[in-house]
Amino acid sequence: MARNVHERRVPVPAATAEALLDSLAGPEDRSWPRQQWPAMRFDRPLGAGARGGHGPVRYTVEEYVPGRRVRFRFLGPTGFDGYHEYEVPVEDDSACRLRHSLAMTAHRPPG
Repeated sequence: MARNVHERRVPVPAATAEALLDSLAGPEDRSWPRQQWPAMRFDRPLGAGARGGHGPVRYTVEEYVPGRRVRFRFLGPTGFDGYHEYEVPVEDDSACRLRHSLAMTAHRPPG
């Protein structure tokens, strides 16, 4: 399984970054790049078990720790096997990290 991690240290209190994470797929989503990608949408509010995705990419929320981490398990398209997740590791009172990880194997669809 290939893994790709992007992270950035941001000089803001963790509460600021946590609010960004918790806004994913909501009406006030300030994290997802909706101008460049299809909007992230779910069948219910962000939480474990919610199903949805963006464009043709489908997933379910596998784990959700409010303000800290959300992991999305791929459901489609066929051949996507793995997950992507967002995390907010706290460094100190005035800084944190924003981290996006993608861990997946892409298989050629049958036929």
